[in-house]
Amino acid sequence: MECEKVDETLLEECTEYFFIESEKNVRISCALTIKNPDSTSIFIICHGMLCHKNTRLIRWLALYLPYNTLRFDFEGVCGESSGEFSYASYQRFLTNRI
Repeated sequence: MECEKVDETLLEECTEYFFIESEKNVRISCALTIKNPDSTSIFIICHGMLCHKNTRLIRWLALYLPYNTLRFDFEGVCGESSGEFSYASYQRFLTNRI
């Protein structure tokens, strides 16, 4: 399968978008894709630096992995989560609990 062939309609039909507020009052933008409503397992997809939860590869993973998935935008990085980019670092990501 190639990333360019993501079926956007199928992905959108089973995805819910929402925000979670962290302990540090940062709004984290999330996308929960439920393919198996009977399963309580969720595969968490984390994007790399200068990407976001809706980058083609991340959306492709959400669509083609055989699991329910949660993808999100890290604080201060490209995407819909709040926070300053200048504060973005792996150390801060690890301490920004939700």
